[in-house]
Amino acid sequence: MKSCFQQTLYLVLGALAIGVLVFALLSTGVLTLEAGSTASKVFFTTAAAISALGGLALACRALRCDCSPALICAWLCSARCAGLGALGGVLTALAASLVASSAVLVNVGAALCLFFLTLLLGSTVCFLQQEAAAYCCSQSCCNPNCCNQNGF
Repeated sequence: MKSCFQQTLYLVLGALAIGVLVFALLSTGVLTLEAGSTASKVFFTTAAAISALGGLALACRALRCDCSPALICAWLCSARCAGLGALGGVLTALAASLVASSAVLVNVGAALCLFFLTLLLGSTVCFLQQEAAAYCCSQSCCNPNCCNQNGF
């Protein structure tokens, strides 16, 4: 059974591996994303839109708060990483599109965008999975060991 810490650690390390891989592919020329090109504008606009939509969906779920123990447990376990991924994805995409005059900055921006998008999407999936498992649980999830008892 994975604890919340282990799950978050795996998620961050996986997202970091994807970001480093994309940066390595972009810097060696296997993948190309030229500064100021239409492709880079489309990439960063799409990354910002996906991040914003993910953050908006997460905020809507939190605002629809039924204050259930399941939501609290799921939020404490992984929704904070999803929020960080959404905010980081939007800010990185906007910053990279504004300073898209350097090829190195475009490569770093693309790698960071994919890191944050991976963090957002992976954490969102984990959040939904934990929330569903906690709803199925017959005991209250207010105690700190709830996530471990539910297998997360």
